[in-house]
Amino acid sequence: MVQTIASTQDCYYGLQCNNIWDREENLVKELTETITNYDFPQLHKSYFSDKSRRSPITCSQLTWSYDGTSICGVFDDLGVRQFLIPENKLEGYWVPFTRWFINTPIVCSSILPSYSLYHNDPSKQAILCSSRDLPIRLYSLQPESNNKTSLQHYSTLNEENETFETPYAMAVQDDESGFLTGSVRNRICLYDFNRYHPIWQHQWTKSSCGKSSHKAIVSCFDEYNECHNHIRYAGTYKTEVLRIDTRIKNFELVSERDPSDSWSNGIYQIIKSDNGHYIYCMKRNAKEIDVLDTRKLGVSWKVNTLQLPFKIGKQKFKASLNNSKGLLIGSYSGEVMYWDKDCIEFGGLDRFESFGTGIKPMGSFSIHGDNSTEKEDACRVNCITTNPLDPKILAVSTSADKFAVEDADNFETSLRLIQIP
Repeated sequence: MVQTIASTQDCYYGLQCNNIWDREENLVKELTETITNYDFPQLHKSYFSDKSRRSPITCSQLTWSYDGTSICGVFDDLGVRQFLIPENKLEGYWVPFTRWFINTPIVCSSILPSYSLYHNDPSKQAILCSSRDLPIRLYSLQPESNNKTSLQHYSTLNEENETFETPYAMAVQDDESGFLTGSVRNRICLYDFNRYHPIWQHQWTKSSCGKSSHKAIVSCFDEYNECHNHIRYAGTYKTEVLRIDTRIKNFELVSERDPSDSWSNGIYQIIKSDNGHYIYCMKRNAKEIDVLDTRKLGVSWKVNTLQLPFKIGKQKFKASLNNSKGLLIGSYSGEVMYWDKDCIEFGGLDRFESFGTGIKPMGSFSIHGDNSTEKEDACRVNCITTNPLDPKILAVSTSADKFAVEDADNFETSLRLIQIP
């Protein structure tokens, strides 16, 4: 049975941000007053704490530290919070260890792969954040940092028209020497952490990208694993896949939208199998996950689909590759569906199959265990991430559907840590 190890419970319920921030601070104060032999970091105030602000405080991105001792979450209230992983089941509230804010909405962010609160090198404790009409900013994740100023910033200025080009996707390179960004017109840039301007950039021309090239946006990069070998994949909101070779600083269009796919609205997440042979593309407004064979790109790109029992809408479901269960993705009803590891490593294909006809989920489990209630089951499992050292430990972000909530004042959202069988 699924067990809840820690939960923020009702800490982030509602839309009155000022009340929620006060509640969060009071809960942290109650906890820290019981522990006298450690000085906890102060929770920093929002830039908007003196103004009335209404917004869901939903966690849109979760990243584990490489050693599985903490997670970092980016929230819709412009806040970045870090949570420590308890050694035993937590009976009270799971409260943030650190909290700080920036003054503009975060379009996308990326954390260094070697991030850990216990890392001896402070340069490894950092997060990249992009916002509209601003340079990319690098912030510290060290507990004592207040982040009123960034550690470094990087130019996003298009010198041809003197406008900022917002990065909609970012990914730190495996060796952490630099990072990739994706923006409008299928522009991809490679930055060195020590340089203000990109060291390389490239974009598709209208002739190679079609008449609507001005609407093409690089929306995501494949997520970090040990099989990159200098090759990265990027998805676009035109449901294209780009292959990037960081050694020769070039990329190519290797997969275009399936002509039979008339309903989906772009790729928002790409996950690569551990053997590197298949990539899984999560799409907006879609009822399936596309399976692409990286050895056949440009020839017969889509070899299978993972069928979903629901349609992904405007609010994304972030999936996770898990060494125990396979590929995990949430749902509207508090359930997590999965396709097992063997299925994911072989694209859901039998030994002599070249193409599949679609695979339904092989199993599911409730994040609430057997003690779930009807109200709890209605929660939406937005984001799932797997502890890198223990695949049975998951961090899960849940909320109501923020595009369809009827009683806004009772908007429910939480972050929880669960253990699966």
